[in-house]
Amino acid sequence: MFRKYRVSGFDLVSILCLVVLVFLSAYSLESTHWTENLNLITALAVIGVILGMTLGITAFNKAQLLVLLVLYSLVILFSFLVNGTSQGELWDENWFVFHTRILEAMTDLLKGLPVTDNILFITGMGVLFWGMALWAGMALIRKGDIWLPALFLAVAMICTQFFQPSVYRNDLLSGVFFFLLVFLLGHQYYLKTHQRWKSAEAYEDQDAGRVFMTTSSIISAVIVIIAWSTPFVIDLATTGTKQQKAFVQTLEDSGDFFSDLFSSLTSQPIKKESVFGDTLPLGSSQPLSEDVIFTAIAPDADFNKGNYYWKARSYSSYNDGMWTSTELEERTFEKNTPVYAKNGTEQIPGTFIVVANTDLSYFYTSGSVMSIDQPTRTMDVFPDSEEAEVIAWRPLLPLGEKDSYQFTTFFPTRTYEKLQTAGKAYPARIKRIYLQLPDDFSPRITKLSEAITEGLDTDFAKALAITDYLRKTYRYSFEVDDIPATLDPVFWFLFEEKSGFCNFYASAEVLMLRSIGIPARLGVGYAQGVVIEKGKVFEIRSKDSHAWAEVYFPDFGWVIFEPTSAQPAVTFQHEHDETMDTVDGRNGDFNQGNRQLSQGDIETGDFSRFDAIERRLSSQDSFLDDISVEELPNQWYLTVITWIVIGIVVSFLFFGHVRYQGAQIPIQEYVIVHIEKRGRKAPNWLMDWSAHRKLTYLQKNIHQIDVSLHWFIKRDARQMTIMEESAQLQQFVPTAAQEIQTVLNAFQDEVYGAKEINTQEVRSSFRKIRWAVFVTWWKDRFNLLKKRANTR
Repeated sequence: MFRKYRVSGFDLVSILCLVVLVFLSAYSLESTHWTENLNLITALAVIGVILGMTLGITAFNKAQLLVLLVLYSLVILFSFLVNGTSQGELWDENWFVFHTRILEAMTDLLKGLPVTDNILFITGMGVLFWGMALWAGMALIRKGDIWLPALFLAVAMICTQFFQPSVYRNDLLSGVFFFLLVFLLGHQYYLKTHQRWKSAEAYEDQDAGRVFMTTSSIISAVIVIIAWSTPFVIDLATTGTKQQKAFVQTLEDSGDFFSDLFSSLTSQPIKKESVFGDTLPLGSSQPLSEDVIFTAIAPDADFNKGNYYWKARSYSSYNDGMWTSTELEERTFEKNTPVYAKNGTEQIPGTFIVVANTDLSYFYTSGSVMSIDQPTRTMDVFPDSEEAEVIAWRPLLPLGEKDSYQFTTFFPTRTYEKLQTAGKAYPARIKRIYLQLPDDFSPRITKLSEAITEGLDTDFAKALAITDYLRKTYRYSFEVDDIPATLDPVFWFLFEEKSGFCNFYASAEVLMLRSIGIPARLGVGYAQGVVIEKGKVFEIRSKDSHAWAEVYFPDFGWVIFEPTSAQPAVTFQHEHDETMDTVDGRNGDFNQGNRQLSQGDIETGDFSRFDAIERRLSSQDSFLDDISVEELPNQWYLTVITWIVIGIVVSFLFFGHVRYQGAQIPIQEYVIVHIEKRGRKAPNWLMDWSAHRKLTYLQKNIHQIDVSLHWFIKRDARQMTIMEESAQLQQFVPTAAQEIQTVLNAFQDEVYGAKEINTQEVRSSFRKIRWAVFVTWWKDRFNLLKKRANTR
């Protein structure tokens, strides 16, 4: 019942490599966490490849294998897809649930509605990977040629990793997969070569197999490493790319690795600052630690009326859960160089002293910085305009432990009354960058923002309302669950989890403000830290790493808002008060503070306008929770036009002609002519395609006689003439004898007699031949089975 297929590549190494390849390809999809039950696809793929190899070893012929494959597939796919996705006790109940889910999902799809059920995706991917795995297993055992199934597995791997956000891609998984793929293909080539040598009775060194395996491993590793590193090397060598900038910064920060490596030899653990790179993934968090990163000394105890924010940089663009900065220009300044001092220069500046307790890659600053007492590399936005400003100050070389720097800054007076009158005359550049929203931005967030700010006239009041809403409604948590890949992190924070850390709070406020036309950006760095001397000396710890919202107001610039409930609120001084209004930020209760802020112009009855907004929102919680994503404008016509254009291009490639020197020639021949005019040789595939285009319908389809004959005889019929093939096919399929003769006569008339033929008649004859061959073959199979049954 079993055969030995070692000659076709059946050996333990090949089997193990293929099983791992199929597993990695399916696991690549599972690791995306795009939806639930992806583990079913991985299990199906592994079982499929094992079943494919098992059936490949057997002596069943193709027809028998086809029947077994269909039966096995129905049973296993039913078990996994129907029972695995429904999880009921009875199979008929699971089938009913599965069937209903499929119908409902298909109905929504045909109606153009979003399909929220993952059943279509799970079923489609399960069947796809099951088929690829079966195919790969049987191809390895029976033919020893897995190029085509391996190509499909590689495409599946590439697609799943490509559609992952770059920060979540698994380079190690891809590297191992392609290493094994190249190694397996090389190993298969060796097995075939070994068999040829054996058949030819040629001498083969005993160590040839081991040497070839070692060489294949080395070559595979080299190819994968080169392919893996080539894009990075190109970006690294290109001036101005993110990779090139990161490489330069890595050289500057090269001491981190060795500090980590030998940290056990030091007297105390190594302290590290938070990472604020060119990109900031929204879900990323920093380890909690009491380690002091730096100490800041203010010029006077009352130099600033509120809490300090030690800023590293800001981000302007948000897409796919990632913050980046756009339109930046780097500059280098000598020490104590005044830079962009405006927006409140009437204030008396002061000088801060910062002492590093670990390596620092930023100058952490507060307020509107005027200069730093060391050479600096700045990241500037709009450096050639009135809106020019520095979004980050960096030392030319990282600061080391005990290093210090001084920066001169001031805190503009931005009273509550002045910010209320700031207006909406935003500069065009500010609006272009700081009103950016992702392409897939949910209208539900806009509706929530509009509900919170309904009835408020000024952008300042709207910013306060959204800040207040976030602080009161959402729970601070440093640990967050895995964010579903199908949801944007901000959407998930606002409507699903409703808890998170500062990155989520700040990002939510920035996007909510942008959705109602208020420019905002994300600021990152450290919160005030531990007060060592009141208003004067602060120790900033690793756990003080923080993100906040910065809102732009005309004539005032950027103003910090604090949406995170775990931090004290930012408050604003009234013009008629000598001291700032106080707000208790320990428990997020802003009623007293908001009553004070609302006095004179926004008070309504016995409670402030903010209180009224909060009461209205609390009474409309169900309304806000039920806000659904608005249906996007129907742009079906764009899809139709795209497919029409694609259809026209494809049709032209396969059927189009070009007029050249007074004659109509296929487009392929036209390309070949122009290639040869330049003294080059056209590729063989293009020449073959051109030659195929020149064939008539009969010449293109005459091979159907050979294919039909192959259904009845297993030997190679291609050595026979078309007349011999036709005569033999008539013996097997006598019911089609007349049609076979019609095709044969037409072929002889066209090829040898140069006569025009009736193409319609030939087409009809080919259709009748195919049907007659099909019916005759099945009758023969049935009679054979019947005969075997009678002999038993």
